[in-house]
Amino acid sequence: MKDLRAAFKIATILGVSPQNLYAEAVSEAKKLNICSNRCTPVALQSWARKHATTLDGKLGAFARALAGEASSPQGVSALVVRAVGKKPEEVMEDQAILAKKAGFCLHACTQRDIDRWIAQNAEKSGSVASLEKQQQMAEKATTPHGGEWLLALGKGTCGQKDLGATAFDRAFQATRSHIIKRVCRDCAPRFKVMYYKRLTKLTTFKPYDYIANNWKSQDNVLNKDFAIYSTYADAARGQKSWKFCNYNKQGIGFPRDCGPKYPTGGQWNSWTTNKGQKDVCFYIDQSVKPKWRKALSKGAFGKTDLGATAFNRAFSRSKTHMIKRVCKGCAKPYRVLYYKRLTKVSSFRPYDYMKNNWRRRHNVINKDFAIYSSFSDAARGKNAWKFCNYDGAGIGFPRDCGVRYPAGGQWSTWASKNKGQKDVAFYIDVRK
Repeated sequence: MKDLRAAFKIATILGVSPQNLYAEAVSEAKKLNICSNRCTPVALQSWARKHATTLDGKLGAFARALAGEASSPQGVSALVVRAVGKKPEEVMEDQAILAKKAGFCLHACTQRDIDRWIAQNAEKSGSVASLEKQQQMAEKATTPHGGEWLLALGKGTCGQKDLGATAFDRAFQATRSHIIKRVCRDCAPRFKVMYYKRLTKLTTFKPYDYIANNWKSQDNVLNKDFAIYSTYADAARGQKSWKFCNYNKQGIGFPRDCGPKYPTGGQWNSWTTNKGQKDVCFYIDQSVKPKWRKALSKGAFGKTDLGATAFNRAFSRSKTHMIKRVCKGCAKPYRVLYYKRLTKVSSFRPYDYMKNNWRRRHNVINKDFAIYSSFSDAARGKNAWKFCNYDGAGIGFPRDCGVRYPAGGQWSTWASKNKGQKDVAFYIDVRK
């Protein structure tokens, strides 16, 4: 695809990985329900044509290129200048520095040298199919159920990040899975992405110094106190753990010479010396697993009704104060959605609001509650819906609420047999 190649070129000129911008574009398209599981190049270009003008910075330039705005040298120049806020000559100076570092210029960089550097970097980015496959594999391998990764310590690609020992250890102790992911750009293939999973002292062990600088055996013996895995799926299931570890070398952090079967040197990191891997990022698994209880349903989901008292009590006792609605006959963005309470979490009574009378009282969007398209977004408090209306007698959740604009006909009611969606179910997250 010509426009995608142009977008890759833009990314390279801006000094950003084309794969990373491609992944960001896919993520934005999914948020708007333009594509679901697999984002095809055609769907991604459709997203770019509709929404590129709403984006700023490097992603905006990438999207505009994908939409066809980089078909000429003048178009490329305009997008780059817009993205970085510099004059054209300043942009060229930056390109020359990068091209020279990459070995494309013998002395002073010419435009031909810069063009060769751009072309080779764009080519290295790979085909569309390769990028899509990488994205799918990354999502499958590294995304925990219903949660996200917290960047807690890093240097290099992910920027300079350090929560500090207290916050890092507290975040780790509070997580459900007690898993840390390390990503290392320049490590050997088996060490580029790896997972540390705690087995003992889950809420008292303090991993920060072990991970960052001093990989010790104290309370930290392989396959007794912790395990290392090559994929998140293996870590979650507790299978295929690594077999070798050594420890106790001052100034050497995770994972020293640990390996799948045998010792492997040179893969460790350190923040106290100038040695070790320079581009590493540690993420703490922040995933949560909901426990859904069916509280109200009809049609294809069967007849369930806990009644107002039991429904409201279950909601008030919930840890997350979330309700999931599933609707068989609704439009795609409305088939599964999540209501999350923000105020009066223990005293608000949502039963009648959900069932028959979606009201504004104590129930204003993004003030008292938020609606999300996925549990992951609800758990993180990201990508909340923007529009809601209220106060139609006999009209239940969510009336005409929408991601950005009103959308009618997606609501349900028990007040009338002939109106609203017929196959709906409401579930309360009763995890305490």
